[in-house]
Amino acid sequence: MVQFHRARGKNKKTVTSVDPTSPRQPFLLVFQSPPAGLGGEAKPQSQRHRKEASEREREREMAAQAWKTRFRQRVAEAHARCLIIPGKIGHARAMLARPLRGPVLRSSPIEIAEESLEGAASDLYTAASLLGSATELALRGGATELFLPSNPVRSIRLLPGTAAAQRRACHKLLAARQLAEEAYDAVELCSDLRLGIRCLLDIQRLPGVAELIEAERLRAYNLLANVRKTADGCVWLVAGALEDLRGAVPVRAT
Repeated sequence: MVQFHRARGKNKKTVTSVDPTSPRQPFLLVFQSPPAGLGGEAKPQSQRHRKEASEREREREMAAQAWKTRFRQRVAEAHARCLIIPGKIGHARAMLARPLRGPVLRSSPIEIAEESLEGAASDLYTAASLLGSATELALRGGATELFLPSNPVRSIRLLPGTAAAQRRACHKLLAARQLAEEAYDAVELCSDLRLGIRCLLDIQRLPGVAELIEAERLRAYNLLANVRKTADGCVWLVAGALEDLRGAVPVRAT
């Protein structure tokens, strides 16, 4: 038979064990009870930890949503800029499709070609800047999602697992930026050729100058054909990056 009694002292209980078959006296077992409130603190602490973890996860999701939205908007801006470049290059090439004759006027084909080349060069420079800033935004956004805002991710492959679409897009953007830079250099070369042709047109009656003008015109004409292909490749890559991002994150209404 076992009987429970309150022992002297705070937070203590005694158990009296009695063996009816034993002639020995009953003995006492003393158990130390946990202080009041000590056992009840585990549950509040566990709830607080779960709440803090939930808040951190919510902050991570908000950070991910924010940078991915800005990233897609930046890619869309670059795509819009890239779309108008091939047309300007094609227009400049069309102005150089026929032999050039002087005098050089504002409406001369050589002057019209220069205006188109200047516009294409400006757009290519802007497009390359947008493509580079989009990639940088992804690296910094991925770091923010990983709670490392002051230390950008050093490589596209290190972006978090939740950014698979952005990772694929970034690879295309890097290739597109390289093409944009190549096209920019080629357009600048064509502008130099155009300037040389313009100077030769002022002295085209001199012996051998007409042949030199024609040779430079053909060189610029053929070079612009390659530039057009490069610009088309840039557009194709940026469009592919946008397709990767389609549905991956909603775009804010503007």
